[in-house]
Amino acid sequence: MAGSRWIAAWAGAAATAAVLVGSTASLAIWRIGPYFLDDRALDGAVRVAALTWAAADRGAAEEQLRFEMDDAGVGPHVPDDACEFFDDGEARTIRCRWAVTVVVPATEWAIPLDFESHVALDAEGRLR
Repeated sequence: MAGSRWIAAWAGAAATAAVLVGSTASLAIWRIGPYFLDDRALDGAVRVAALTWAAADRGAAEEQLRFEMDDAGVGPHVPDDACEFFDDGEARTIRCRWAVTVVVPATEWAIPLDFESHVALDAEGRLR
C-alpha cells in the first residue's frame, strides 16, 4: 500500500514537471518561430532578386527584393537596410543580415538570434 502511494506521488511530480518543461519549450518555440519563418522567406526573396539581377539590372533586383519581402510577409523586424548588393566584376552578391533578441515572457530569458541570407551570381549570371 505504501509503495503505491510513493509511485503515485512520483508519477504526479513527473507529470507536473513534464507539463512545465513542455509548456516552457512551447512558449519559446512560439516566440522564436516567426523569426525563423521570416528567415526562410528572405532566403527565397534574395534568390529571386539575384535571378532578376542576372536578367536585368541592380535597380530591378532591389525593387524585386522589396516586392518579394512584402509578398512573403517578412516582418518589420527586418530593417530596410539589412540587404546589401555587391558587384566586383567577377561576381554579384546579395547579402542580408539581421538580428533580433527575443525575450521569453514570464522568464528572464533573452535569446539573441542572428540571421543571414546570401546569394552569389557568377560572371555569366548563374547562381553559385
